[in-house]
Amino acid sequence: MTYGDNTGYGKTLSDALTDLQTPGDVGASIDTSGGSTTPPPTSTSTTPPPGGSTSTTSAPPPSKSIDQLLSELQQAYAALNAAYNSHDQSKIGAAQAKVNEIAGELAAAQKSSSSTAPKPTPSPSR
Repeated sequence: MTYGDNTGYGKTLSDALTDLQTPGDVGASIDTSGGSTTPPPTSTSTTPPPGGSTSTTSAPPPSKSIDQLLSELQQAYAALNAAYNSHDQSKIGAAQAKVNEIAGELAAAQKSSSSTAPKPTPSPSR
């Protein structure tokens, strides 16, 4: 998964999102004890979105729940797979942009929920 200049890899979408937010080497948070994984590509190329604009903007503040965003991300990945099957570069580019947009919103939502989540208070034991 790629968002902006950051890349994250994982066995699941959740693992990839965690790796995306973890500073350090890409894929460093992958647990390799469960079998083999595909190594990350050594180079990537990006195609500007349709319209030629390559400017980047910050993701808007999250207004959706993490569950809603995960559901949207699953739908966006399904649309991306369908676009790959169509071999239509404009559909692939649009679908990839949507995946990146939702992934950014999800990362922002996870970051804000972890910083605003109430800290558990220990209760006395008997």
